[in-house]
Amino acid sequence: EVVYDILSNPRHPDFPDAVCVIVDSSNLERNLLLFTQVYALAIPTVLVLNMSDIAFRKGKKIAIEKIREQFPEANIIVTNARVKLGVKQLIDILVISAAVLLIMLNLGSINIIFLYIVFILSVA
Repeated sequence: EVVYDILSNPRHPDFPDAVCVIVDSSNLERNLLLFTQVYALAIPTVLVLNMSDIAFRKGKKIAIEKIREQFPEANIIVTNARVKLGVKQLIDILVISAAVLLIMLNLGSINIIFLYIVFILSVA
């Protein structure tokens, strides 16, 4: 509810200048819903497809180019946080994005919201 209140009101004092959405790429179809909603807000967005190793083990192929075609304004990174795959690239993109925002918007600081989607697939 807190995130919704902030993202749905551009005049909110904590409205972000950028959003980093981290999703479980082994269950991408389900997790892209929130990303598409955030992307539609036209806020600079980074999509992090984490847990890529699990997706590959499940036989899932991530069509990164198709995702990039659908969301051309977003930076999209494939990561595996456990083995630090893609982490440097993510940090580089976040640092560059923050610097660009500071210059373009002439801000003293920026707000970046990190949305980490975790779904428990089986409760029982």
